[in-house]
Amino acid sequence: MISLLDAKADGSALYRGTYAVVVNTCGPTTPAPITNAQPPSRGACHDLAAAMVDLIEDGKMNTRKFAQTRGRFAQACPPR
Repeated sequence: MISLLDAKADGSALYRGTYAVVVNTCGPTTPAPITNAQPPSRGACHDLAAAMVDLIEDGKMNTRKFAQTRGRFAQACPPR
């Protein structure tokens, strides 16, 4: 997903499929609470995707932190 973002291929079928899998099936099934904070910008997509990878590698995919990061990613980085 990160390489697709870097290549600006976030309108491709591969990105749409990968986005759907990550947002809909990874981590806790309970969505993270929505905060009043400003949604992240589209430019933050690479960093949010990298943060999710870091959390997965640290064995923290089923945590609230992962759900929050995934939620912010879903908000800012939908397929174009």
